[in-house]
Amino acid sequence: MFWIGTLLAVAGMVVLVGYQNVLALKFSEGIVLAVLSSLLYAVYILITKGVLQKIDTLTFMFYNMLGACLFMLVVCLFERCEMIQFSTSSWLYFIAMGLICQLGGWITINNALRFLESTKVSIALLSQTVFACFLALLLLNERLEVNEIIGSVIVLAGIATTFLKTKPSKNL
Repeated sequence: MFWIGTLLAVAGMVVLVGYQNVLALKFSEGIVLAVLSSLLYAVYILITKGVLQKIDTLTFMFYNMLGACLFMLVVCLFERCEMIQFSTSSWLYFIAMGLICQLGGWITINNALRFLESTKVSIALLSQTVFACFLALLLLNERLEVNEIIGSVIVLAGIATTFLKTKPSKNL
């Protein structure tokens, strides 16, 4: 059931992105970045699964976020990005995004990696694209195309299928 669900979820992603684009190998910059981030996500999950067998989630998250912050500081300094002169409301949004989206999301993912198979966690993470579509619909008044709706339903069905347990067959 896992492999059937995986194929179904990947097929849903192809529908969501647009099968014409996949067949023509015509990918936007966003799609290329999404594929690259998926590969990096896979590496992260493989590394994290092993590390979390040795230390607790919060300790791991502390060092993980510290490393990410230092890396982004170097990038911002190199790119000469503005890092301080923001309005109070912008700082409140940054703090909310950091605590809710980043810290909350990553603690949830890393905690799931402690207790679930990494393959199932990685397949379940495909739902992020689906939820991003629906959040864009609700919060940004984006319009979803028919292929995005159908692809999202297929992705969710595929994810659900990977979690189904098959009954062992009885030998007569």
